[in-house]
Amino acid sequence: MDGWLENVMKKAEGLDIVFNAIGPRPGAAGYATPATQLPLDMFFLPLTLIVGSQFLTARAAARRMAAQRRGAIVTLTATLSGGFVPFMAGITAACGAVEAMTRSLAAELGPAGIRVNCVRAGGMPETRTIQETLALMARTRGTAPGEPGARTMSTVMGRPVHLDDTAATVAWLASDAANGVAGQVVNVCAGALVS
Repeated sequence: MDGWLENVMKKAEGLDIVFNAIGPRPGAAGYATPATQLPLDMFFLPLTLIVGSQFLTARAAARRMAAQRRGAIVTLTATLSGGFVPFMAGITAACGAVEAMTRSLAAELGPAGIRVNCVRAGGMPETRTIQETLALMARTRGTAPGEPGARTMSTVMGRPVHLDDTAATVAWLASDAANGVAGQVVNVCAGALVS
């Protein structure tokens, strides 16, 4: 991570923005597996991969941004951490941990001019992760994707959030237009959650 960031900084003459959207494949991480059947290593996989990667990325970026006295770090979670979704214990725990870590990092790094915020995104149906998760969830529930009981959330907008909705919010949080925003978890979920 450090070597890669050094290379980026040389080419770009600094480091202003960091965004990490890492996540495991749903089947490998036991998404849609009842907690009573979820092996401990599968429960920990999203925590290790997602929270660990978000921490390492933020730490490496913060070291460089602090020297510049500016920067924006944007983390990513899912609406799972703000709702009641069964069969998703590991990823839900990881999302909650990233959100808590975001607030802690914001408090620590804010005095150095680094803003840290989190985007809590709703399920974006055009992504492979959501397509695979919905198929696994339908199998667990004994339904087909799209049947009643297969969906886990409705939205006030009557539509799901899309990838470009989430990307626009990440870009805004990383921009100077959001200079007064720090330590926040911003819901981008077409109104599925109220915070």
